[in-house]
Amino acid sequence: MSAVILSDLHPGTTELTDLVRGELGRPDARAVRDHLRAGCQACRVAIAPALVPWLDGAAAGLLRREPAAALGPLRAACERALLDVFAAAGLAARGPAREGRPAGRAGRGREAREAPEGDGSDAPAGSDDGAAGGSGVAGGRRRPREVAARAAAAAMLGERGLRALVLRRRPLAGDVAVEALLRSSWELRFDDPRRMFDHAEHAGVIAGTLDAGRLGAERVHDLQCRAAAETANAQRILGRHEAAQDALSFAMERFHIGSRDRLLAAGIFEIQARLLGDQDDHGTAAAVLDEALAIYRRHRQPVAMARVLVSHAIYAAEAGEPERAITALRDALLLVGPRRAPTVTLAARQNLGMILTDTGRWREARAQLWQSRQLWPAEGRFSLVGRLHWLQAKVAGAAGDLDGAARAFAASRDCLLRFGDGYGAGLVSLDHAAALEGAGQVESGRALAAAAADELLELDLPREPAVALQLLRTSLRFRATADAIPLARLVRFLHAAQGNPRARLHTYLA
Repeated sequence: MSAVILSDLHPGTTELTDLVRGELGRPDARAVRDHLRAGCQACRVAIAPALVPWLDGAAAGLLRREPAAALGPLRAACERALLDVFAAAGLAARGPAREGRPAGRAGRGREAREAPEGDGSDAPAGSDDGAAGGSGVAGGRRRPREVAARAAAAAMLGERGLRALVLRRRPLAGDVAVEALLRSSWELRFDDPRRMFDHAEHAGVIAGTLDAGRLGAERVHDLQCRAAAETANAQRILGRHEAAQDALSFAMERFHIGSRDRLLAAGIFEIQARLLGDQDDHGTAAAVLDEALAIYRRHRQPVAMARVLVSHAIYAAEAGEPERAITALRDALLLVGPRRAPTVTLAARQNLGMILTDTGRWREARAQLWQSRQLWPAEGRFSLVGRLHWLQAKVAGAAGDLDGAARAFAASRDCLLRFGDGYGAGLVSLDHAAALEGAGQVESGRALAAAAADELLELDLPREPAVALQLLRTSLRFRATADAIPLARLVRFLHAAQGNPRARLHTYLA
Protein backbone atom coordinates (compact mmCIF):
# COMPACT_ATOMS: atom_id res chain seq x y z
CA MET A 1 0.00 0.00 0.00
CA SER A 2 1.21 3.49 -0.79
CA ALA A 3 2.19 5.66 2.14
CA VAL A 4 -0.24 8.29 0.81
CA ILE A 5 -3.90 7.31 0.68
CA LEU A 6 -5.96 9.21 -1.88
CA SER A 7 -9.45 10.37 -0.99
CA ASP A 8 -11.12 7.73 -3.17
CA LEU A 9 -8.95 4.83 -1.94
CA HIS A 10 -9.12 2.77 1.23
CA PRO A 11 -6.57 0.63 3.04
CA GLY A 12 -7.20 -3.08 2.65
CA THR A 13 -8.15 -5.46 5.44
CA THR A 14 -4.54 -6.61 5.68
CA GLU A 15 -3.27 -3.07 6.21
CA LEU A 16 -5.94 -2.35 8.81
CA THR A 17 -5.16 -5.55 10.72
CA ASP A 18 -1.43 -4.95 10.48
CA LEU A 19 -1.89 -1.47 11.94
CA VAL A 20 -3.45 -3.03 15.03
CA ARG A 21 -0.73 -5.69 15.22
CA GLY A 22 2.07 -3.12 14.95
CA GLU A 23 3.29 -4.62 11.67
CA LEU A 24 3.07 -1.60 9.35
CA GLY A 25 6.06 0.59 8.62
CA ARG A 26 5.73 4.09 10.01
CA PRO A 27 4.81 5.91 6.76
CA ASP A 28 2.03 3.42 5.96
CA ALA A 29 0.88 3.35 9.59
CA ARG A 30 0.54 7.13 9.64
CA ALA A 31 -1.37 7.08 6.37
CA VAL A 32 -3.85 4.50 7.66
CA ARG A 33 -4.18 6.38 10.95
CA ASP A 34 -4.98 9.63 9.14
CA HIS A 35 -7.51 7.86 6.92
CA LEU A 36 -9.30 6.47 9.97
CA ARG A 37 -9.17 9.82 11.76
CA ALA A 38 -10.85 11.39 8.74
CA GLY A 39 -13.91 9.35 9.70
CA CYS A 40 -14.16 6.73 6.94
CA GLN A 41 -17.07 4.60 8.16
CA ALA A 42 -16.35 1.67 5.83
CA CYS A 43 -12.82 1.34 7.19
CA ARG A 44 -13.97 1.71 10.78
CA VAL A 45 -16.27 -1.26 10.26
CA ALA A 46 -13.51 -3.17 8.44
CA ILE A 47 -11.02 -2.66 11.29
CA ALA A 48 -13.58 -3.48 14.00
CA PRO A 49 -12.86 -7.27 14.22
CA ALA A 50 -9.19 -6.50 14.91
CA LEU A 51 -10.19 -4.23 17.82
CA VAL A 52 -11.97 -7.04 19.73
CA PRO A 53 -9.01 -7.74 22.11
CA TRP A 54 -8.96 -4.05 23.10
CA LEU A 55 -12.53 -4.28 24.41
CA ASP A 56 -13.70 -6.27 27.38
CA GLY A 57 -16.68 -8.35 28.40
CA ALA A 58 -19.96 -7.96 26.56
CA ALA A 59 -18.60 -5.23 24.29
CA ALA A 60 -15.96 -7.59 22.87
CA GLY A 61 -18.56 -10.29 22.31
CA LEU A 62 -20.92 -7.91 20.51
CA LEU A 63 -18.16 -6.53 18.27
CA ARG A 64 -17.01 -10.06 17.44
CA ARG A 65 -20.54 -10.94 16.28
CA GLU A 66 -21.49 -7.60 14.71
CA PRO A 67 -18.61 -5.45 13.40
CA ALA A 68 -21.14 -2.82 12.33
CA ALA A 69 -21.72 -2.10 16.02
CA ALA A 70 -18.55 0.01 15.71
CA LEU A 71 -20.78 2.66 14.14
CA GLY A 72 -23.61 2.19 16.60
CA PRO A 73 -23.70 1.21 20.29
CA LEU A 74 -19.93 0.57 20.41
CA ARG A 75 -18.88 3.72 18.59
CA ALA A 76 -17.33 5.36 21.67
CA ALA A 77 -15.65 2.12 22.81
CA CYS A 78 -14.14 1.56 19.36
CA GLU A 79 -12.94 5.16 19.23
CA ARG A 80 -11.10 4.64 22.52
CA ALA A 81 -9.71 1.35 21.23
CA LEU A 82 -8.37 3.09 18.13
CA LEU A 83 -6.66 5.69 20.33
CA ASP A 84 -5.09 2.81 22.26
CA VAL A 85 -3.92 1.18 19.03
CA PHE A 86 -2.40 4.44 17.82
CA ALA A 87 -0.61 4.98 21.13
CA ALA A 88 0.70 1.40 21.27
CA ALA A 89 2.08 1.83 17.75
CA GLY A 90 3.76 5.10 18.68
CA LEU A 91 1.38 7.08 16.46
CA ALA A 92 -0.17 9.25 19.16
CA ALA A 93 2.11 11.36 21.33
CA ARG A 94 0.37 11.35 24.66
CA GLY A 95 -3.05 11.58 23.13
CA PRO A 96 -6.30 11.56 25.11
CA ALA A 97 -6.25 8.82 27.69
CA ARG A 98 -9.03 6.67 28.97
CA GLU A 99 -10.17 7.33 32.52
CA GLY A 100 -7.72 5.68 34.87
CA ARG A 101 -5.32 5.09 31.98
CA PRO A 102 -1.92 6.71 31.46
CA ALA A 103 -1.65 8.77 28.31
CA GLY A 104 0.75 7.64 25.61
CA ARG A 105 3.51 5.52 27.13
CA ALA A 106 3.52 6.92 30.62
CA GLY A 107 3.90 4.36 33.37
CA ARG A 108 5.97 2.33 30.97
CA GLY A 109 6.74 -1.06 32.42
CA ARG A 110 7.33 -4.60 31.63
CA GLU A 111 5.41 -6.56 29.29
CA ALA A 112 5.96 -9.55 31.05
CA ARG A 113 6.59 -19.13 29.11
CA GLU A 114 7.46 -19.13 28.18
CA ALA A 115 5.99 -16.97 26.30
CA PRO A 116 5.64 -17.23 26.40
CA GLU A 117 6.03 -16.99 28.37
CA GLY A 118 6.99 -11.73 27.65
CA ASP A 119 9.95 -9.51 28.31
CA GLY A 120 11.50 -8.58 31.55
CA SER A 121 10.83 -5.36 33.30
CA ASP A 122 14.28 -4.21 32.42
CA ALA A 123 13.94 -5.06 28.76
CA PRO A 124 13.66 -2.18 26.32
CA ALA A 125 10.20 -0.65 26.15
CA GLY A 126 8.16 -2.29 23.45
CA SER A 127 10.43 -5.31 23.26
CA ASP A 128 9.18 -8.80 22.71
CA ASP A 129 7.21 -10.86 25.24
CA GLY A 130 8.02 -9.18 28.57
CA ALA A 131 8.58 -11.09 31.72
CA ALA A 132 6.07 -11.22 34.43
CA GLY A 133 7.34 -10.57 37.88
CA GLY A 134 11.08 -10.59 38.24
CA SER A 135 11.62 -8.76 35.04
CA GLY A 136 8.09 -7.52 35.08
CA VAL A 137 8.26 -3.76 35.37
CA ALA A 138 10.69 -1.05 34.47
CA GLY A 139 10.63 2.17 36.35
CA GLY A 140 10.28 5.25 34.18
CA ARG A 141 12.73 6.66 31.68
CA ARG A 142 16.43 5.93 32.04
CA ARG A 143 19.20 8.54 32.09
CA PRO A 144 22.00 7.96 29.55
CA ARG A 145 24.54 7.21 32.30
CA GLU A 146 22.22 4.62 33.83
CA VAL A 147 21.57 3.02 30.44
CA ALA A 148 25.32 2.81 29.82
CA ALA A 149 25.94 1.26 33.25
CA ARG A 150 23.26 -1.36 32.65
CA ALA A 151 24.71 -2.18 29.24
CA ALA A 152 28.17 -2.59 30.77
CA ALA A 153 26.78 -4.86 33.49
CA ALA A 154 24.95 -6.98 30.92
CA ALA A 155 28.11 -7.26 28.82
CA MET A 156 30.16 -8.32 31.84
CA LEU A 157 27.59 -10.93 32.79
CA GLY A 158 27.61 -12.35 29.28
CA GLU A 159 31.38 -12.36 28.84
CA ARG A 160 32.68 -13.19 32.31
CA GLY A 161 29.76 -14.83 34.05
CA LEU A 162 27.76 -14.45 37.22
CA ARG A 163 30.68 -14.47 39.66
CA ALA A 164 32.45 -11.57 37.95
CA LEU A 165 29.35 -9.39 38.09
CA VAL A 166 28.45 -10.22 41.68
CA LEU A 167 31.98 -9.50 42.93
CA ARG A 168 32.34 -6.28 40.94
CA ARG A 169 32.37 -3.05 42.90
CA ARG A 170 30.62 0.14 41.85
CA PRO A 171 29.57 1.37 39.37
CA LEU A 172 28.54 -2.13 38.21
CA ALA A 173 27.32 -3.33 41.58
CA GLY A 174 24.11 -2.68 43.47
CA ASP A 175 20.92 -1.92 41.60
CA VAL A 176 22.66 -2.08 38.20
CA ALA A 177 23.77 -5.64 38.93
CA VAL A 178 20.23 -6.52 40.00
CA GLU A 179 18.85 -5.17 36.73
CA ALA A 180 21.41 -7.09 34.67
CA LEU A 181 20.75 -10.33 36.53
CA LEU A 182 16.99 -10.00 36.14
CA ARG A 183 17.32 -9.40 32.44
CA SER A 184 19.70 -12.34 32.06
CA SER A 185 17.42 -14.57 34.12
CA TRP A 186 14.48 -13.84 31.85
CA GLU A 187 16.50 -14.38 28.69
CA LEU A 188 17.53 -17.84 29.91
CA ARG A 189 13.96 -19.07 30.30
CA PHE A 190 13.94 -21.12 27.06
CA ASP A 191 17.51 -22.40 27.37
CA ASP A 192 18.63 -23.10 30.93
CA PRO A 193 16.09 -22.93 33.79
CA ARG A 194 18.73 -23.70 36.42
CA ARG A 195 20.88 -20.74 35.42
CA MET A 196 17.69 -18.71 35.15
CA PHE A 197 17.04 -19.53 38.80
CA ASP A 198 20.65 -18.84 39.82
CA HIS A 199 20.60 -15.37 38.29
CA ALA A 200 17.22 -14.51 39.81
CA GLU A 201 18.31 -15.78 43.21
CA HIS A 202 21.54 -13.75 43.13
CA ALA A 203 19.53 -10.70 42.06
CA GLY A 204 17.43 -11.17 45.18
CA VAL A 205 20.49 -11.47 47.41
CA ILE A 206 21.97 -8.25 46.02
CA ALA A 207 18.60 -6.48 46.19
CA GLY A 208 18.48 -7.33 49.89
CA THR A 209 21.70 -5.33 50.47
CA LEU A 210 20.74 -2.18 48.56
CA ASP A 211 20.99 1.20 50.28
CA ALA A 212 17.50 2.67 50.58
CA GLY A 213 19.01 6.02 51.57
CA ARG A 214 20.82 6.31 48.26
CA LEU A 215 18.27 4.70 45.94
CA GLY A 216 15.04 5.44 47.77
CA ALA A 217 12.96 2.92 49.71
CA GLU A 218 10.38 2.42 46.94
CA ARG A 219 13.05 1.65 44.35
CA VAL A 220 14.72 -0.87 46.65
CA HIS A 221 11.45 -2.60 47.50
CA ASP A 222 10.46 -2.73 43.84
CA LEU A 223 13.74 -4.39 42.94
CA GLN A 224 13.32 -6.88 45.77
CA CYS A 225 9.79 -7.56 44.54
CA ARG A 226 10.94 -8.13 40.98
CA ALA A 227 13.78 -10.41 42.05
CA ALA A 228 11.45 -12.50 44.20
CA ALA A 229 8.90 -12.76 41.40
CA GLU A 230 11.54 -13.78 38.86
CA THR A 231 12.80 -16.37 41.35
CA ALA A 232 9.23 -17.66 41.69
CA ASN A 233 8.92 -17.94 37.92
CA ALA A 234 12.18 -19.88 37.66
CA GLN A 235 11.16 -22.19 40.51
CA ARG A 236 7.85 -22.83 38.75
CA ILE A 237 9.59 -23.74 35.49
CA LEU A 238 11.80 -26.13 37.47
CA GLY A 239 8.69 -27.76 38.94
CA ARG A 240 9.31 -26.52 42.50
CA HIS A 241 5.83 -25.18 43.06
CA GLU A 242 5.88 -24.79 46.84
CA ALA A 243 9.12 -22.82 46.68
CA ALA A 244 7.68 -20.77 43.84
CA GLN A 245 4.62 -19.87 45.90
CA ASP A 246 6.80 -18.88 48.86
CA ALA A 247 8.89 -16.59 46.65
CA LEU A 248 5.78 -15.09 45.10
CA SER A 249 4.30 -14.38 48.53
CA PHE A 250 7.48 -12.51 49.45
CA ALA A 251 7.25 -10.60 46.16
CA MET A 252 3.75 -9.46 47.08
CA GLU A 253 4.96 -8.32 50.51
CA ARG A 254 7.63 -6.18 48.86
CA PHE A 255 5.10 -4.91 46.34
CA HIS A 256 2.85 -3.48 49.05
CA ILE A 257 5.67 -1.42 50.60
CA GLY A 258 7.12 -0.34 47.26
CA SER A 259 5.73 1.93 44.56
CA ARG A 260 2.72 -0.39 43.99
CA ASP A 261 3.20 -0.06 40.25
CA ARG A 262 0.19 -1.69 38.58
CA LEU A 263 2.30 -3.21 35.82
CA LEU A 264 4.42 -4.93 38.42
CA ALA A 265 1.21 -6.21 40.02
CA ALA A 266 0.09 -7.57 36.65
CA GLY A 267 3.38 -9.47 36.32
CA ILE A 268 2.85 -11.04 39.74
CA PHE A 269 -0.70 -11.97 38.75
CA GLU A 270 0.62 -13.76 35.68
CA ILE A 271 2.97 -15.94 37.68
CA GLN A 272 0.28 -16.64 40.27
CA ALA A 273 -2.10 -17.67 37.50
CA ARG A 274 0.50 -20.06 36.06
CA LEU A 275 1.01 -21.65 39.45
CA LEU A 276 -2.74 -22.10 39.82
CA GLY A 277 -3.04 -23.46 36.30
CA ASP A 278 -0.22 -25.93 36.91
CA GLN A 279 -2.28 -27.25 39.82
CA ASP A 280 -5.39 -27.68 37.64
CA ASP A 281 -7.24 -24.74 39.21
CA HIS A 282 -8.15 -23.35 35.81
CA GLY A 283 -11.10 -21.25 36.95
CA THR A 284 -9.10 -19.28 39.49
CA ALA A 285 -6.15 -19.02 37.10
CA ALA A 286 -8.44 -17.51 34.45
CA ALA A 287 -9.83 -14.98 36.94
CA VAL A 288 -6.32 -13.88 37.95
CA LEU A 289 -5.30 -13.60 34.29
CA ASP A 290 -8.33 -11.39 33.69
CA GLU A 291 -7.00 -9.01 36.35
CA ALA A 292 -3.63 -8.87 34.61
CA LEU A 293 -5.26 -8.42 31.21
CA ALA A 294 -7.32 -5.48 32.45
CA ILE A 295 -4.19 -3.74 33.74
CA TYR A 296 -2.27 -4.28 30.52
CA ARG A 297 -5.22 -3.02 28.49
CA ARG A 298 -5.44 0.15 30.57
CA HIS A 299 -1.71 0.70 30.08
CA ARG A 300 -1.85 0.01 26.33
CA GLN A 301 0.48 -2.99 26.41
CA PRO A 302 -0.49 -5.19 23.43
CA VAL A 303 2.43 -7.62 23.78
CA ALA A 304 1.58 -8.32 27.41
CA MET A 305 -2.11 -8.62 26.51
CA ALA A 306 -1.26 -11.21 23.86
CA ARG A 307 0.90 -13.14 26.30
CA VAL A 308 -1.96 -13.30 28.82
CA LEU A 309 -4.33 -14.50 26.11
CA VAL A 310 -1.91 -17.33 25.26
CA SER A 311 -1.97 -18.38 28.93
CA HIS A 312 -5.76 -18.13 28.90
CA ALA A 313 -5.85 -20.44 25.91
CA ILE A 314 -3.60 -23.03 27.52
CA TYR A 315 -5.83 -23.31 30.57
CA ALA A 316 -9.03 -23.30 28.51
CA ALA A 317 -7.68 -26.21 26.46
CA GLU A 318 -6.67 -28.08 29.60
CA ALA A 319 -10.17 -27.49 30.98
CA GLY A 320 -11.66 -29.16 27.90
CA GLU A 321 -12.76 -25.97 26.10
CA PRO A 322 -10.77 -26.03 22.84
CA GLU A 323 -12.98 -23.53 21.00
CA ARG A 324 -12.56 -20.94 23.74
CA ALA A 325 -8.82 -21.59 23.61
CA ILE A 326 -8.75 -21.13 19.83
CA THR A 327 -10.65 -17.84 20.14
CA ALA A 328 -8.17 -16.54 22.74
CA LEU A 329 -5.20 -17.45 20.54
CA ARG A 330 -6.70 -15.82 17.47
CA ASP A 331 -7.28 -12.70 19.59
CA ALA A 332 -3.64 -12.80 20.67
CA LEU A 333 -2.59 -12.87 17.02
CA LEU A 334 -4.69 -9.74 16.43
CA LEU A 335 -2.43 -7.92 18.90
CA VAL A 336 1.05 -8.98 17.77
CA GLY A 337 2.99 -10.12 14.75
CA PRO A 338 6.59 -10.95 13.82
CA ARG A 339 7.67 -7.30 13.81
CA ARG A 340 6.23 -6.33 17.19
CA ALA A 341 6.73 -9.54 19.14
CA PRO A 342 8.18 -12.58 17.33
CA THR A 343 8.41 -14.80 20.41
CA VAL A 344 4.82 -14.25 21.55
CA THR A 345 3.64 -14.65 17.95
CA LEU A 346 5.51 -17.93 17.69
CA ALA A 347 4.13 -19.19 21.00
CA ALA A 348 0.58 -18.29 19.98
CA ARG A 349 0.89 -20.11 16.66
CA GLN A 350 2.48 -23.16 18.30
CA ASN A 351 -0.30 -23.45 20.88
CA LEU A 352 -2.97 -22.82 18.27
CA GLY A 353 -1.46 -25.52 16.08
CA MET A 354 -1.41 -28.02 18.95
CA ILE A 355 -5.06 -27.42 19.82
CA LEU A 356 -6.14 -27.60 16.18
CA THR A 357 -4.26 -30.88 15.75
CA ASP A 358 -5.76 -32.36 18.91
CA THR A 359 -9.25 -31.50 17.63
CA GLY A 360 -8.63 -33.14 14.25
CA ARG A 361 -7.99 -29.93 12.28
CA TRP A 362 -4.43 -30.77 11.34
CA ARG A 363 -4.56 -28.99 7.98
CA GLU A 364 -5.27 -25.71 9.77
CA ALA A 365 -2.45 -26.57 12.18
CA ARG A 366 -0.11 -27.14 9.24
CA ALA A 367 -0.97 -23.65 7.98
CA GLN A 368 0.05 -22.25 11.37
CA LEU A 369 3.38 -24.08 11.07
CA TRP A 370 4.00 -22.64 7.61
CA GLN A 371 3.22 -19.13 8.81
CA SER A 372 5.56 -19.47 11.80
CA ARG A 373 8.52 -21.19 10.16
CA GLN A 374 10.38 -17.97 9.37
CA LEU A 375 10.26 -17.03 13.06
CA TRP A 376 11.97 -20.17 14.36
CA PRO A 377 15.17 -19.21 16.21
CA ALA A 378 18.36 -20.08 14.39
CA GLU A 379 19.88 -21.36 17.65
CA GLY A 380 18.98 -21.80 21.29
CA ARG A 381 15.46 -21.37 22.70
CA PHE A 382 15.41 -25.12 23.23
CA SER A 383 12.14 -25.31 25.14
CA LEU A 384 10.16 -23.34 22.56
CA VAL A 385 11.76 -24.97 19.52
CA GLY A 386 11.26 -28.40 21.08
CA ARG A 387 7.54 -27.76 21.27
CA LEU A 388 7.46 -26.47 17.72
CA HIS A 389 9.10 -29.70 16.52
CA TRP A 390 6.54 -31.59 18.60
CA LEU A 391 3.73 -29.82 16.74
CA GLN A 392 5.51 -30.55 13.46
CA ALA A 393 5.62 -34.24 14.39
CA LYS A 394 1.92 -34.39 15.27
CA VAL A 395 0.93 -32.68 12.03
CA ALA A 396 3.17 -34.99 9.97
CA GLY A 397 1.72 -38.02 11.74
CA ALA A 398 -1.84 -36.86 11.11
CA ALA A 399 -0.96 -36.36 7.43
CA GLY A 400 0.38 -39.93 7.21
CA ASP A 401 4.05 -38.92 6.90
CA LEU A 402 5.45 -41.29 9.52
CA ASP A 403 9.08 -40.74 8.49
CA GLY A 404 8.70 -36.97 8.78
CA ALA A 405 6.95 -37.44 12.11
CA ALA A 406 9.79 -39.62 13.40
CA ARG A 407 12.37 -36.98 12.45
CA ALA A 408 10.37 -34.22 14.12
CA PHE A 409 9.77 -36.29 17.28
CA ALA A 410 13.52 -36.95 17.49
CA ALA A 411 14.29 -33.24 17.03
CA SER A 412 11.77 -32.37 19.74
CA ARG A 413 13.31 -34.84 22.18
CA ASP A 414 16.79 -33.50 21.47
CA CYS A 415 15.73 -29.89 22.17
CA LEU A 416 13.89 -30.77 25.37
CA LEU A 417 16.81 -32.83 26.66
CA ARG A 418 19.17 -29.94 25.94
CA PHE A 419 16.80 -27.73 27.91
CA GLY A 420 16.99 -30.22 30.77
CA ASP A 421 13.38 -31.38 30.50
CA GLY A 422 13.68 -35.15 30.70
CA TYR A 423 10.01 -35.42 31.62
CA GLY A 424 8.94 -33.57 28.48
CA ALA A 425 11.28 -35.68 26.35
CA GLY A 426 9.65 -38.81 27.77
CA LEU A 427 6.21 -37.48 26.89
CA VAL A 428 7.38 -36.86 23.33
CA SER A 429 8.41 -40.51 23.07
CA LEU A 430 5.05 -41.66 24.41
CA ASP A 431 3.28 -39.41 21.93
CA HIS A 432 5.40 -40.89 19.15
CA ALA A 433 4.46 -44.37 20.35
CA ALA A 434 0.77 -43.41 20.26
CA ALA A 435 1.20 -42.13 16.68
CA LEU A 436 2.83 -45.43 15.63
CA GLU A 437 0.02 -47.45 17.20
CA GLY A 438 -2.56 -45.26 15.50
CA ALA A 439 -0.86 -45.91 12.14
CA GLY A 440 -1.01 -49.67 12.67
CA GLN A 441 2.62 -50.16 13.73
CA VAL A 442 1.54 -51.68 17.03
CA GLU A 443 4.69 -53.60 17.91
CA SER A 444 6.95 -50.62 17.22
CA GLY A 445 4.67 -48.38 19.23
CA ARG A 446 4.64 -50.71 22.21
CA ALA A 447 8.41 -51.08 22.18
CA LEU A 448 8.88 -47.32 22.12
CA ALA A 449 6.28 -46.85 24.87
CA ALA A 450 8.04 -49.39 27.09
CA ALA A 451 11.39 -47.66 26.61
CA ALA A 452 9.80 -44.27 27.35
CA ALA A 453 8.17 -45.61 30.52
CA ASP A 454 11.52 -46.97 31.73
CA GLU A 455 13.16 -43.62 30.97
CA LEU A 456 10.51 -41.65 32.85
CA LEU A 457 10.53 -43.97 35.85
CA GLU A 458 14.22 -43.18 36.36
CA LEU A 459 13.17 -39.62 37.22
CA ASP A 460 12.04 -38.49 40.66
CA LEU A 461 8.31 -38.53 39.89
CA PRO A 462 5.31 -37.86 42.14
CA ARG A 463 3.31 -40.89 43.17
CA GLU A 464 0.42 -40.70 40.67
CA PRO A 465 2.52 -40.38 37.46
CA ALA A 466 4.86 -43.11 38.73
CA VAL A 467 1.95 -45.47 39.39
CA ALA A 468 0.49 -44.72 35.94
CA LEU A 469 3.79 -45.52 34.24
CA GLN A 470 4.19 -48.71 36.26
CA LEU A 471 0.73 -49.75 35.10
CA LEU A 472 1.67 -48.93 31.52
CA ARG A 473 4.83 -50.99 31.74
CA THR A 474 2.89 -53.91 33.18
CA SER A 475 0.18 -53.65 30.52
CA LEU A 476 2.80 -53.70 27.78
CA ARG A 477 4.34 -56.89 29.16
CA PHE A 478 1.03 -58.72 29.43
CA ARG A 479 -0.82 -58.43 26.15
CA ALA A 480 -4.17 -59.28 27.70
CA THR A 481 -4.18 -55.88 29.40
CA ALA A 482 -2.40 -54.00 26.65
CA ASP A 483 -5.41 -51.79 25.94
CA ALA A 484 -6.01 -50.90 29.59
CA ILE A 485 -4.18 -47.57 29.27
CA PRO A 486 -4.60 -45.82 25.90
CA LEU A 487 -1.36 -44.00 25.20
CA ALA A 488 -2.96 -40.76 23.99
CA ARG A 489 -4.95 -40.43 27.22
CA LEU A 490 -1.91 -41.33 29.31
CA VAL A 491 0.08 -38.55 27.65
CA ARG A 492 -2.69 -36.05 28.43
CA PHE A 493 -2.70 -37.19 32.05
CA LEU A 494 1.08 -36.95 32.37
CA HIS A 495 0.95 -33.44 30.93
CA ALA A 496 -1.60 -32.43 33.55
CA ALA A 497 0.22 -34.20 36.37
CA GLN A 498 3.39 -32.18 35.86
CA GLY A 499 3.30 -29.87 38.87
CA ASN A 500 -0.25 -30.87 39.82
CA PRO A 501 -0.35 -33.35 42.71
CA ARG A 502 -4.15 -33.48 42.49
CA ALA A 503 -4.25 -34.96 38.96
CA ARG A 504 -5.63 -38.49 38.91
CA LEU A 505 -5.25 -41.02 36.12
CA HIS A 506 -8.77 -42.44 36.38
CA THR A 507 -10.32 -39.10 35.36
CA TYR A 508 -8.47 -39.32 32.02
CA LEU A 509 -9.48 -42.92 31.39
CA ALA A 510 -13.20 -42.45 32.02
